[in-house]
Amino acid sequence: MFDEIINNRDLNKYLSSKCNENNIEAKICSKLVCNDDYLVVKVDNYYNNYPFKKKQIPKSIDCLIPIKCKIPKRKNIKKDIYNLYLIELKNIKSPQGFKIKDIEEKFKTTIDDFLKDRFKNLFDFEINNFYCYFISDPYGVKLKKRYKSITQEEYEKLFKSYNLRYYRRTILFKYKNKISMIKPVLPNPTICNC
Repeated sequence: MFDEIINNRDLNKYLSSKCNENNIEAKICSKLVCNDDYLVVKVDNYYNNYPFKKKQIPKSIDCLIPIKCKIPKRKNIKKDIYNLYLIELKNIKSPQGFKIKDIEEKFKTTIDDFLKDRFKNLFDFEINNFYCYFISDPYGVKLKKRYKSITQEEYEKLFKSYNLRYYRRTILFKYKNKISMIKPVLPNPTICNC
């Protein structure tokens, strides 16, 4: 599957070995090899360079990362199995730096237009897990001494307490019979194998 994406003229110029922007990053585990174990597709760059009129450029996430799972294949499944990460990166210092509705729209565009329509043949693989990450620190958690060793679970609770209205109307995204919701993640997480 990776070879088809790498050789696709519409996508290959938007491939990268890293998912980063403005000092925010989703780190890839050092044991994984780019183009063999994973790809990073810069979805936002694709849409920003597509021939849309400026006002019509759809909102989209920063990176799409399929990671080939190193798990034994099931006998009845001939295709490789992948974890799929959809990642939005925001280097902001306050919650005024983002609107939850805009973040949701970015994930929706990527799933409905990019994955299910424009490139559905390229991303025709079985999914082990499907994740939607919003990597940001809008509340300065990492800068505050009282949160020096905050866990991911504690951060999600903190984010939820600040954004309770959002969590009352959370959208679940579905792709290939897998369901995910947007998960707030502190910078800079490491993404590893399945």
